[in-house]
Amino acid sequence: MNVKHQSGPIQAECKPRTTGRRLLATLLVVGVTAAAAPQSGSAQGVVAPPQHAPAVRAGVEGNRPATAATAATAATAATAATAATAASPAVQQAYLKASNAGASDHFGQSVAVDGDTMVVGADNEAAYAGAAYVYTRSVAGTWTQAAYLKASNVDANDSFGTSVALSGDTLVVGAVGEDGSITSTLGSPNNLASEAGAAYVYTRSVDGTWTQAA
Repeated sequence: MNVKHQSGPIQAECKPRTTGRRLLATLLVVGVTAAAAPQSGSAQGVVAPPQHAPAVRAGVEGNRPATAATAATAATAATAATAATAASPAVQQAYLKASNAGASDHFGQSVAVDGDTMVVGADNEAAYAGAAYVYTRSVAGTWTQAAYLKASNVDANDSFGTSVALSGDTLVVGAVGEDGSITSTLGSPNNLASEAGAAYVYTRSVDGTWTQAA
């Protein structure tokens, strides 16, 4: 700034150099601000969301809504199945009696079923000697008596048929009151061990015949 001494008031003149400096300073400020803007935004934690987030596969940890939906679907299906069962009660298919039915035989004391074969014990048949009855089911669903079984050493009060077990072509019949002391039916029967009990094994041949095997 140059000051001129005049007779009148003092006047100040601004040189073009001063104006240029101010303009340069302004441009520098604007430039610094523009350059710092992205860094300032990052410092404040402003992060643009991804355009395409990867989908989460079902079953991956954290996908709890999918798991809950699957459980709900399973529960609904189970409820529907229960309701259907309740709406369709069991229907009796057969009424079975022993071919030689007698008073107090206890037919039905024990029962075992395997596929289309069923065995029924009657531990009081013939004065508690007991018996076992085998039935088979036809393609049409009809049950027919196929065998009438007695112990090889049958005796009164043996209660043959107190228990039965069936698996394929093998049948076991229990006789809790059997009195024998021998360990095999191949020996001579006796009654030297009162109510010792015994189990009898039967096998079925190809033609459907049941034979005592032990």
